[in-house]
Amino acid sequence: MSTDKAKQGFHHRIYPYMDIFVQYGNEREGQEPWIVRDRSYALRSQRRGYGKALVRVWTPTDWVEVNE
Repeated sequence: MSTDKAKQGFHHRIYPYMDIFVQYGNEREGQEPWIVRDRSYALRSQRRGYGKALVRVWTPTDWVEVNE
């Protein structure tokens, strides 16, 4: 099994072949959303009561709910 550093933390990196960069997070009261690993983790955290699951395309866009 490869422990290549480039593959670890993939969701925090932008690679030249990627058309878009998607971030998922969970809403926090009065603070910036908490960035999470992927869509399923954001939805799981929402079910556990950690705030709405959010998604944004590219870093400077606004956050919207995952299920919109």
